[in-house]
Amino acid sequence: MRNILWITAVAALVIGCGGGGSTGPKIKQDGRIYVENAWREDDPIYGPWIQARVKQIGDRILDTELKPIPYGKGPIEITTEVIPGGDTAVVHIRTIRWRTLDWDLPFEIDGSFIIRVTGMVPDAHDLRYDVRSYGR
Repeated sequence: MRNILWITAVAALVIGCGGGGSTGPKIKQDGRIYVENAWREDDPIYGPWIQARVKQIGDRILDTELKPIPYGKGPIEITTEVIPGGDTAVVHIRTIRWRTLDWDLPFEIDGSFIIRVTGMVPDAHDLRYDVRSYGR
């Protein structure tokens, strides 16, 4: 009887502690950033409606140029280097349609990911996008 109580107590302790799994904080993974135009086909005269660049990593301001993000070409990498996990990167996205609009979007890095632009409402200054993990 005593053995059954001990076995039950040990089993309850293991289950209550999450089954003995990993403890401690999760380490954020280094990554790269990609942008995909899933919104509009390119203008035949002016080209892609979307441009993007990494503007800032942590406290460091980057002097990078906007890259055109063509429609239907899949994710385009906008990073020039691997970004350390846990750092915050600010992505600058510009849309050119009836007028030029700019957005600065902060992201905490935990592996590579895609910012998939799906729409824009210019009068509300609303950029529609989703973020997906990008594994190679």
